[in-house]
Amino acid sequence: MQIAQAAPQAALLVDEAYFEFHGKTILDVPERPANIFVARTFSKAYGLAGLRIGILAGDARQMGMVRRVASPYNVNAVALAALPWALSDQQYIERYVGEVKQGRKKLENELGDIGLRYWPSQANFVLVRIGTAHASFFQALRRKGILVRDRSSDPGCEGCVRLTVGTLEHTQTLIDALRDVVETLKISSGAKV
Repeated sequence: MQIAQAAPQAALLVDEAYFEFHGKTILDVPERPANIFVARTFSKAYGLAGLRIGILAGDARQMGMVRRVASPYNVNAVALAALPWALSDQQYIERYVGEVKQGRKKLENELGDIGLRYWPSQANFVLVRIGTAHASFFQALRRKGILVRDRSSDPGCEGCVRLTVGTLEHTQTLIDALRDVVETLKISSGAKV
């Protein structure tokens, strides 16, 4: 809020891609400055990543100006056809988000128990510092059929991988493989960051 208030002539974009997993939004803030825009995606909780569909929310006057410069065909027809179906099944979304939250807690507890450093998350993934063995870790999990994201080339993330949390069944499969790989590679990097 302070940034938006300090620069009222600038547009400030708040990325709420993981809103469903975190539950907090700036849209609830009373008297939100008119120069704040909120972006959300249907890629995460709704599983529509390949369709590239989301929303942009903001002050009605500001949104009017955005509409004037936006392409009239900025969302493809397949995405527009799929969205109502995705939105209509809120029971599924609530169940899935609940499982991700449970799985995330379970994964973070496991990471702490086996001595790996991680950053507490409010998303559907956990960032873990593996250290110099990150490439071997990545490949060992891949051989077990589990794909993780090597984030070691990102600034400040040397030796880190991103572990995605899904259903409880998928998360348990990840944890079982994680235990085996950590033991096999003799990885230990500390505790929670």
